[in-house]
Amino acid sequence: MTNVEDGIASINRIIGQLPISYNGGKKPIFTWMADIICREAVGHQRVLDGFSGTGIVSALFAAIGKETYSCDPLQTAYCMSVTLSQNDGEILGGDDLEMVCGHRTIDGLIFEGGDVIEGMDHLAARFHGFLTRNECAWLTMANEKLRRLSPLRQMIGQCAIRAVCCLQPYGTPHGSETFGHRIKQKDRYGNDCLGHYMNSSYEIETDVWFRKYCEKFSCAAVQMEALRDEDATCYRADIISALEEWDWIRDVDMAYFDPPYGRRQRGYAVDYGLSEALLGDEEIPFSDFDTTEGHGRNFVRLMEASSGIEKIVFSYSDKSWKSIPEIVEEIERHGRSVRVESCPHTHGKTPNERCKRDVVEHILIAERKG
Repeated sequence: MTNVEDGIASINRIIGQLPISYNGGKKPIFTWMADIICREAVGHQRVLDGFSGTGIVSALFAAIGKETYSCDPLQTAYCMSVTLSQNDGEILGGDDLEMVCGHRTIDGLIFEGGDVIEGMDHLAARFHGFLTRNECAWLTMANEKLRRLSPLRQMIGQCAIRAVCCLQPYGTPHGSETFGHRIKQKDRYGNDCLGHYMNSSYEIETDVWFRKYCEKFSCAAVQMEALRDEDATCYRADIISALEEWDWIRDVDMAYFDPPYGRRQRGYAVDYGLSEALLGDEEIPFSDFDTTEGHGRNFVRLMEASSGIEKIVFSYSDKSWKSIPEIVEEIERHGRSVRVESCPHTHGKTPNERCKRDVVEHILIAERKG
């Protein structure tokens, strides 16, 4: 891609249609971030997206012709990175989609043709307040069927499962035993909110939305394949361990880090545990990341492991585990000079004003001294 500005605009249009809301999502400020990232990437050819998340930054690097590597230990994140920056135009549709969606659920039981399949709702008790028995059973069965397809088609379907999980009321992990939160929101907001996702029993229409989201991710895969100059190489791995153990990955020229251990509040495992479990990964592959002390230890490990990388671009908000001046001071202790650029924006899904919050996103550009 020769015109970076047009490339950013094209990617922004593509991701604007994708259901990739998640805790700490930055879709509303993508253009601002992308401008900085692309500017800082000038003169650097081998780049790393160390906590790939939705895969948007990996896709951006690949679109502007960089030799791109991405890492994330979550299956949901890995699937999205591959779909946006490695898929060669393969889609999930037609007979494959009909096969994956060819079942229905009643009282947690799967009905397909003349068969009744039990045992697909085992996650409902663990995540009660998130999904009903029927929702858990339908999505678990869909994932079982996805395993019959090619890896790229399977990943598109798993992106759709993650997206259905995001239909939880504003992404909250709290829910209720009676799903009173759903009833209240549907009655209050109607089709302006979660009401249009649900049937008359206040259950998410999993079949309908899974199909829609498969179509959206399939379309994005085709569009991104046509847009990018290079494919990214995606790994499902913890980037700190990779930097400590893989000699070659330390040779990247520039890295972008948006660490998951960056919030003052707890709850990361709860937020992401459901979608990981529905894809067959019942444990979040992290340890010691959900406390302030854990954040500090991980940050030091990250800085030490990436000491050979010439430039690191960090993303942190003003809700992070430490204040931005304190984080800057930590980075400077590791022999780097730091520049900071900031942008205010709002987290949360309208129209629920209670769940919106104003934040300031900070981009920290850390370069090795000398």
